[in-house]
Order: sequence, then structure tokens, then C-alpha cells
Amino acid sequence: MAMNRSWLQRQLDGIRPTFPDRLYKGLLIALVIAIFLAPLSVWFGLRITNIPFLNGMAIQASGRAQSLAPELTTGIVTLAAPVGSVARGVVPYPYANDPEGAARELTNPLPRTMANLKRGEWNYDIYCQVCHGYKGMGNGSATGPGRLPAANSLVAEKVRN
Repeated sequence: MAMNRSWLQRQLDGIRPTFPDRLYKGLLIALVIAIFLAPLSVWFGLRITNIPFLNGMAIQASGRAQSLAPELTTGIVTLAAPVGSVARGVVPYPYANDPEGAARELTNPLPRTMANLKRGEWNYDIYCQVCHGYKGMGNGSATGPGRLPAANSLVAEKVRN
């Protein structure tokens, strides 16, 4: 009967481990499945490093903006920017505390032509009229009780001169 066994079976008999056949077959099946699933996982993009819950971001303190957070030193989630910091691409306004200095030093770089006046009117209607009103009195539709506070009047003597 030993003559009917194939060459491969005789070779495997020499290296076969000594644990039970059932465990051996289970490990062999698991190895074959792993060999076929590994390329499939790469093919479908299931790489272990891209699984979101393994990158540490899910295991951290979090909270909603403007909410209380007693575990933080300030007690609130939204932290103020450090003193003196400036956001990227922002140039600080040099006349923040000196409006009269701005009135003295700043001039309109555009000549007073009808095209520039029409363009200014068009921009005012889009960006300014909602708060300052149609005539610049500070009574726009977005201001009033239950809405935004009244805007400054653009026809005041201080503004015109």
C-alpha cells in the first residue's frame, strides 16, 4: 500500500508536525485563507494604517465649541489666541485706537470719476447698506431691536470731514 502514495505525500510525512490532524488542517486552512485575503485587502485599499480609530484621534478629550469643559485649565473648550498673535495672512489695522489718525493719513487712491462712483455705490449696496441703511444713517434692515446694534452714521460731521 505504501507504493500507491504519491511523492508529495511521502515528503509531507517527513515534515508533518506531531499535533492532532484536526488542528493541523485548521491551521492549514487559516494559512490558505490569509494568503488569499492579504492581496485582496491591499487591492481594495484596506490598509491597517488608514483605519481612523487606530490613529489616536478618537481617544482624546473633545467638546462642542463655546461649551464648558472642566477638565481644561480655562474651563471652556474654545481657547483665546495668545496675546500678540496674528492670524496667517492678516495685517493688523494700524489705526485701531486712533480713528483721527486714520482720517488724517488715509486718502482715497481712486480718482473721482463716474465709473468709480458707480462701482462704489454697487459695493456699498452689497456690503454696507444692510447695516448702515440706504442713506448711510446707521438704520439698516439688519439693525434694531432683537437684531444687530445700530451701525455708525456715515453722514455725521465727523465722518464727512
